[in-house]
Amino acid sequence: MSKAGKEGWSRLDQASRTKALAVEARAAALQKQQTDFQVSSTGLSARAIADLQRTFEKSRVDFARLKQDAQKEIDAMQNEFESEFSAKLAPVIDEVSKEKGLGLCSASNRRRSCGGTPPSIFRRL
Repeated sequence: MSKAGKEGWSRLDQASRTKALAVEARAAALQKQQTDFQVSSTGLSARAIADLQRTFEKSRVDFARLKQDAQKEIDAMQNEFESEFSAKLAPVIDEVSKEKGLGLCSASNRRRSCGGTPPSIFRRL
């Protein structure tokens, strides 16, 4: 793997780990809040219990959003990495396809079909 590829992969991996740690920390806090709610709700008025329940539900929704946002951010980083990789790889694929006489091969074609050439040929390239 190239230096740029290693750096990109490392950034993606580090971001994934950082987001995972943040999600795990929030999950632990949510679990503690739920336990505290169950313990402290004994003997409270119905209104106080309802307030605690609303607070817990808000925390639960915030946690779900955090997970979704983290996943979207990682997905966006991965898509950016793949786009950069494809942009650098496209000229190489085009050159090899010309050298091998594969005709209308295009690096941007995700199915890797080259003008009637069966995809199995790519395993040999």
